[in-house]
Amino acid sequence: MVRLLILSLLTILITANFTSASIINVPADYDVIQEAINASSDGDTVLVAEGHYFERINFLGKGILLTSEFIWEGDTTHIYNTIIDADTSVLGITDTNSVICFGQGEDSNSVIKGFIIQNGIGTTVSWTIRDGGGIFCYNSSPTISNNLIANNSANYQGGGIICDSLSNPTIINNIITGNSAEWGGGILCDGSSPVISFNSISENSADNGGGIESVQNSSPTIHDNLIWGNSAELTGGGIDCIFCDGPIVISHNLIYGNSAEWGGGIQCYGSSLIIRNNTITENPVNSLGGGIYCGVYGTATVINSIVWANADGSGENEIGLTSFASISISYSDVHGGWEGDGNINADPLYVDPENGDYRLLAGSPCIDTGDPDSPFDPDSTRADMGAFYFDQYVDIDLVDLLPTDFHLHQNYPNPFNASTTIEYELPYPEHVLIDIYDILGRRLATIVDLYQSAGYHQVIWQASNFSSGLFFCRIQAGDYTKTMKMQLIK
Repeated sequence: MVRLLILSLLTILITANFTSASIINVPADYDVIQEAINASSDGDTVLVAEGHYFERINFLGKGILLTSEFIWEGDTTHIYNTIIDADTSVLGITDTNSVICFGQGEDSNSVIKGFIIQNGIGTTVSWTIRDGGGIFCYNSSPTISNNLIANNSANYQGGGIICDSLSNPTIINNIITGNSAEWGGGILCDGSSPVISFNSISENSADNGGGIESVQNSSPTIHDNLIWGNSAELTGGGIDCIFCDGPIVISHNLIYGNSAEWGGGIQCYGSSLIIRNNTITENPVNSLGGGIYCGVYGTATVINSIVWANADGSGENEIGLTSFASISISYSDVHGGWEGDGNINADPLYVDPENGDYRLLAGSPCIDTGDPDSPFDPDSTRADMGAFYFDQYVDIDLVDLLPTDFHLHQNYPNPFNASTTIEYELPYPEHVLIDIYDILGRRLATIVDLYQSAGYHQVIWQASNFSSGLFFCRIQAGDYTKTMKMQLIK
């Protein structure tokens, strides 16, 4: 009944804008996703039931919504169970190509949402049309959201996603992991300016740009992402920018655990960057610039950011510069110190860095020490340094807004790759214990064990050392206990 109601509502919303729009179901109406797309028209929804679909998809320039059953309730298990797979051995073909193709001028009305996209192999077609293992965008600007884009590769550029030749897609709320290429293991921007936001970009690899590579007059906007564990043989473990239009704005990202020869966190060469409110930490490097490296004709303006414990963690080699390059840093916390207005050199006091929680503890020297001319934080106080502001807004009127009951929320994302956020509510102060168990009931980790105030809390569980599988999270707060399931996939 609920699905019928939602289906009716979705149909009404669609037909309000497209009088001939319809919902095409796979496999009920067509066994193959591409056949459903072929039969669709602008404004249609192609709704794909859970299953493993071995095929390669071309949107053919159509303004359609291609979605899994994730669209119903936002249940991420539908993503995990709806797979578009370009495995050539199963397809019985020898030629390689991207899993998803946007190549005929698609715009934001062309949407792909709620799938695992895997096993694409991008190959060079010509010097101007190249690669993109998972998703290929050429002169197109679709919306790519809520997908797991994993285990794709490209011979040259864009293991996970390539944005080529004036492609400006919106890439939001995706997990992009385990992809590889020579340039841009996770995402490659070439002559394009996508918006890349609220993604987890992890464990991708490349010669240049392990996580994100931006080249040739591109100007992406990169904000509110988790960029971690990516690697580059040469430059830019997390983000690499070479000969780009600018300035490129990189803001409110957590960039940690990436590695490269030059620029473990960020590398800038022949480009102009604005690096605002980022936490750049624990990025090792073999040569120069564990946190940030500016190569020839590279310029970077760093403000309200934390650059800490990169390279070898000693405070040396946090920032790297070469000839004809420049960097301006202000109101930032730089390990080892850096000349500039408002800069400090002090332990930022993260909540739990060993488990991937780089929020600030109360008493952190990074609280209220950002640029006084910056916009205030959401709690109406002076800007903090780093990707995460410390919420210190306390008002007697907020008592009525406190939780009325204990509650443990479902973790997100779920399924997840390596890290996930767990939120919970306390109606009054209590000692909180949160443990992680495996499917055999063995306790693997204790991620919270402390007395906490009433309110809304969250913790990040970093599970990079564990294998894929089902896990259980159990909270105990006073007499309240609850257990939930979590799915780790790699």
